[in-house]
Amino acid sequence: MRTITNLISSFWVEGGHLTLDILQTSQWYTIIYQLAFFVSLCIFIYEGVRRKYPMSTWLIISVASCFLMVLGSKLGSTSLDDWKLLLQTGSLSSTGKKTALGAVLFVVLGMWLIKRSLRFEAPVWGAFAFFVPVMMLVQRVGCMLAGCCYGKPTEAIGGVKYFGPSILRDRQIHGEVIPHNQFVTEAVHNVPLYFILVAATTILLLVFLRKRITDGRKLLVVSIGCMLVGRFFVDFFRDVQSHNIHQDLVYGLKPQQWILILVFVFLLILLFRPSRSDDNHSPVEIHPMRNLLMLMFLSCLMLVLQNWFTSYEKTVLYAQMLIAVALNLKVIWGVERQLKPLVMPLVVVLTTTVLMAQNVELNNQDPPRGKTYLTGALTQNRLNQTSYPCLAVEQGCLGEYCALGDSLRPHGPNYNSLQLGVEHEFARRGQGPLFRVGLDFAMERYNNFEEQYRAHYFHISPYFRMDWRYFGMSLGVRTGQLFNPISPINGELPRNSVYRLFPRIGFSFGSDQGFFKLRMGLLDDYMPNGIMPAFATYDFSFLLQNDNKHLIRSGLAISGADFSDQSGTFYYGLFADINFKESGMMLKPGFGVTVPVIPEAEATKLLPQFSLMFRTPIGK
Repeated sequence: MRTITNLISSFWVEGGHLTLDILQTSQWYTIIYQLAFFVSLCIFIYEGVRRKYPMSTWLIISVASCFLMVLGSKLGSTSLDDWKLLLQTGSLSSTGKKTALGAVLFVVLGMWLIKRSLRFEAPVWGAFAFFVPVMMLVQRVGCMLAGCCYGKPTEAIGGVKYFGPSILRDRQIHGEVIPHNQFVTEAVHNVPLYFILVAATTILLLVFLRKRITDGRKLLVVSIGCMLVGRFFVDFFRDVQSHNIHQDLVYGLKPQQWILILVFVFLLILLFRPSRSDDNHSPVEIHPMRNLLMLMFLSCLMLVLQNWFTSYEKTVLYAQMLIAVALNLKVIWGVERQLKPLVMPLVVVLTTTVLMAQNVELNNQDPPRGKTYLTGALTQNRLNQTSYPCLAVEQGCLGEYCALGDSLRPHGPNYNSLQLGVEHEFARRGQGPLFRVGLDFAMERYNNFEEQYRAHYFHISPYFRMDWRYFGMSLGVRTGQLFNPISPINGELPRNSVYRLFPRIGFSFGSDQGFFKLRMGLLDDYMPNGIMPAFATYDFSFLLQNDNKHLIRSGLAISGADFSDQSGTFYYGLFADINFKESGMMLKPGFGVTVPVIPEAEATKLLPQFSLMFRTPIGK
């Protein structure tokens, strides 16, 4: 209550102008920004509820929108010197500057990609129509209290003055508008109040047109168009120096105003395009595996860019992520009841992965407890021949055989895959083992150019590793749209609603710093054997070089799959582990051949395989 009283007493009206004690009012900028962030987010979620969209997917769209909005608002206010710093060091200076135009552009450009990735066919643009002006209305109150955007000097009634040290006071002292010993600025146009009036007018117009314009895209165009028109005219009263990016006038207009004119013309073109009602769309399908992969991708981005966000923004984003994870796991549980024992481990691993990103503030107080790594693997090869999933099995003289193959879903022969993951390495305590916990998510892609068929499959794998001095082991599971490499008849391609569950086991003997190391695994690696992940993997490596900068190991890798009917494949390849000690990064290029095990009457083909794996530290 005392805080509210101090705020009320920190502004007064004198000579027809509003005067603000900026030492008191500027403290409210962060709180009001958080309020604007929260209110606009609630409106966006309500729009999804009103449209009866599945929350398991809509929350992910909300997370992505908030992420792009915050990122765009900061990058949009980045000066040329800040961009140079970003390219050189990978970090931005913490100035706290934000711009609404950058936030809107990032959300509009990024949402198209998010929708396609999630296969969300329902319209979403109408939900942003109220999102933009509501956030602008609340946020500009904070701008007025902080004095971050101010207008040109004015003698008309309704101006604003700032008492105490401020950017505007320094500007007027430098321009010899006021003397050095004057603590109150001269009156300037109350630009934030003008923006508030523009946002309020836009909201009233949207309420009036909401039932008359059924196309959400056009409703968003009207919303953004009104905001741009208001911004164009308000900029005539805004001081050039108050812009985050200072530029000279061009033909009497600011560069931002010329950009606004071009964008407004583009919006007019969109406004006269044929309409499409938001009510006429197909039912929204839920793709839980895609949703979880998108959540992990956003979590990885948060890990890398965590210093660009405030603690409040991260808290809101993480809360939405956790709820979305729970909802999508519930969907998976409903699709396949046999995955019920897997629900809790996935909840634990996914929650751990997300929460790992939010301990930045503690790193400045406590000693480091470990490192977080981003891992990845890329595989490109060609399988032996096209395989057709079996639709019908019959009993013959020599046993069961496939009587009918699915010619509409041919498997291969072209194959590539992409794997990304996050791994956290805990600090070793004394002589105990080194613990690692991680999560991989991967995409497999099979091509058959003759049949013009492409198949995409996704799966995830939580795991943990323990490494002693000369012995190591790993345990985990793989679940998702997995190709079955040990089918007794033929390899089975998963249908969209089928989720398989396989164990992940690995052992190692030797040391990374020693002369040799032997690894064995069952579904424990991403070796390029044509079936991902490898059913069985072995590799034996030798130390080649060890100096102060890097460590190189080279060895032979062998993996195989589908041994049940003696028609599987073996992979033989050479690889090199290149560890850069200064940066902590590891690269693992590999090249080899796949030797198909086929009947003696057929010729054996040697098929080349390529792979590249990496592991690099992220965060602090």
